[in-house]
Amino acid sequence: MDGHQTKPVLITLEYPPQVGGVANYYHSLIRALPLDCAVLDSTQLPRQWWRMIPWLYRQVKQQHYTHILVGQVLPLGTVALVIHWLLGTPYIVFTHGMDMLVPQRYPRKRWLLRRILRQAYRVVTVSSFTAQAIKTFEPKTAPVTVIHPAAAITPMTTIQSVAGLPEQFILSVGRLVERKGFDQVVKSLSQFPELQYVLAGDGVDQARLQQIAQQAGATDRVHFYQHLSDQQIAYLYQHCLFLVMPSRQLADGDVEGFGIVVLEANRFGKVAIGGQAGGMSDAIQHEHTGLLVDGTSSKELVDAIKKMLNVDYRANLEQQAKQYSESQTWEYAARQLLAIVDDNG
Repeated sequence: MDGHQTKPVLITLEYPPQVGGVANYYHSLIRALPLDCAVLDSTQLPRQWWRMIPWLYRQVKQQHYTHILVGQVLPLGTVALVIHWLLGTPYIVFTHGMDMLVPQRYPRKRWLLRRILRQAYRVVTVSSFTAQAIKTFEPKTAPVTVIHPAAAITPMTTIQSVAGLPEQFILSVGRLVERKGFDQVVKSLSQFPELQYVLAGDGVDQARLQQIAQQAGATDRVHFYQHLSDQQIAYLYQHCLFLVMPSRQLADGDVEGFGIVVLEANRFGKVAIGGQAGGMSDAIQHEHTGLLVDGTSSKELVDAIKKMLNVDYRANLEQQAKQYSESQTWEYAARQLLAIVDDNG
């Protein structure tokens, strides 16, 4: 399909000024896309999903949209599916991990998921892990393409200093939730009496993490920073020893879809220790750009931290990590999406 004839529309419940990895993913991808793509976000979409159907039907007819990019497989995939039935407009479903895994617990949602995936034009996801999860759940799914996110915070970001930082520290960036594995990092500090740990983020797990720090005798070495700007997080990447996020999959299926902070740290020449669970193995090439550990194993994490504290060992990985992260750009991701949209199959 010629570029001037292609007119996709993204429908999404998450988009800036909302914060978060999913909102940033769509914003960065659409901004880098070398064609005009309309965005209908939660500020424009009707609140009830069933009211979205006639509303989007009118939008597609009036604006002559050629493709619908679906930001959330449920409930928006249902809307796109009905529009496809009515108008024949092809839709491309985006998934990030939990949006695929959680609905599978409910029979009605499982039924819907299967039909949405089967009748999609394409399915786009963020990691090999989520791609395999889709294919395992629905073998008859539309073709699945992995489009990795790229770094949102890079050395091009204006740097803003953060007061009160320790001179040397290891760093975690992200929401304070159980799956991230920050509790394992706090526990490991008992093995490293001089090590300082900075956590940038807020979330429901903070009180528990503070309690673990107290039990480990490390209260004065665990530093919580909340509501930091991208410019301040850039400063943390610039000054940390390395990043650590030994994420794990929880019993309810909660898992890390990718781990964008890894690529961000890499852009600053810093390596990362990540968890093997979920999509982190797409962000870290084990013993080449960082280290992967079993996020449930304290011993593996402690051994990995010992390795990373060796300056010579860490230096061998830092250059490779930086080179790899610089190849993962939003322009490259946008070219992958453009190829899908332009492919008449």
